[in-house]
Amino acid sequence: MCDAFLVSSTGRGPYDSTTYVLDEDSTYETKFSPVALAELFEIDRVFLARTDGAAAYDDEIERAFERINVPCAFETIAEIHSRDDIDRLMQQLIEAIREHDPETVILDITHGFRSLPMVFFATVLHLDTLDDVELGGIYYGKYRTDVEESPIIDMTYLHTLMEWYHGINTFERTGELRPVSDLLDERKSELFEKNERPTELANLASRLNGASRSLDAGLPLQAGVAVRNALNAMDRLDDSQFIGPEERFLAPLTEMLERFSVDPSIDDWTDIELDMAELHRQRELVEFYNANDRYRVALECARELFINRLVLEEGTDSDDWLDRDVRTDMSDRLGERSGKQTNPEANEETPEAIDLWNKISTHRNWYAHSGFKNEGRPSEQKIDSALTELCEKLDDKKFWQGIV
Repeated sequence: MCDAFLVSSTGRGPYDSTTYVLDEDSTYETKFSPVALAELFEIDRVFLARTDGAAAYDDEIERAFERINVPCAFETIAEIHSRDDIDRLMQQLIEAIREHDPETVILDITHGFRSLPMVFFATVLHLDTLDDVELGGIYYGKYRTDVEESPIIDMTYLHTLMEWYHGINTFERTGELRPVSDLLDERKSELFEKNERPTELANLASRLNGASRSLDAGLPLQAGVAVRNALNAMDRLDDSQFIGPEERFLAPLTEMLERFSVDPSIDDWTDIELDMAELHRQRELVEFYNANDRYRVALECARELFINRLVLEEGTDSDDWLDRDVRTDMSDRLGERSGKQTNPEANEETPEAIDLWNKISTHRNWYAHSGFKNEGRPSEQKIDSALTELCEKLDDKKFWQGIV
């Protein structure tokens, strides 16, 4: 581990000597958990925050660190009585730790006031997110008076849990799957560094990356196959390759992705057949993008969904629905019909479907030209209204008859 920096605290005590136990071969007897952790984890430097009331142990702690040849820097902090105290303490800790410029931070939450572990945790999360500081681990020494040994508990998974909460929540709120795939990549790398070969996990990370790219790009056909491949990889995953937290997120992630998946019998996106089930799957994607305010992609997919619905209505051979000529012809005919309806001399009433096509096309063209048009950006309400109408009318056979 490169430049391992231990962040810890002490309280008013009293402290009695105990044997801290990491595993059968890693133990150390001392009064203070940060000293044990520094020895057992080969820590390079220690940062110890404590109040004036706990400073009485400074000399004894410093001698203990000298015996294991690890330098320790003390930081005096105030007691916490209010939200303002928490804000000031966090800022103090952030600035103090930054001055030491650590590469990897190990967090010890054993000693000190009950509120300090949460403040320390939030501080390290801040540094991990906004600074080039890696969180190497979170540990709690469970001091026990009834026996001679006190186990050191690895609490790092709490940070992993938070990252997964964030990743799943990000996908649910924004449609962005990359944070989840990045977490799997990190876990895969950790296992490879331990000379393990997590084949199924590596496959899932790769498949989920593929699904992320296709969903981000707004490619309904490719996304359907990529999502199906990712779901298959989840089914094959060996739970033992997870440290624990990740496994509980696979079920909700599977549920979120299943609505975008194509049938398991489909090997390649070019094999997808056009039917109402496929249109319903594409509708799920349009609704997904719309709900996450990804209007550019939602409108592109909506335009193609509109064309697909008409191609199906005309009874085009299912093998030809992706043919460029078929799709160009349908688009041209829609444009011709739309032009006739906008002709001031036209006497016939504009069909609802053509009116909807005009709305979707106009909104889509604004984004397709990156806003380089005289018209202002279409309002979110207008976009949502057009997309919602398309999704609601998809199964209305009468709506799609006699349009072109």
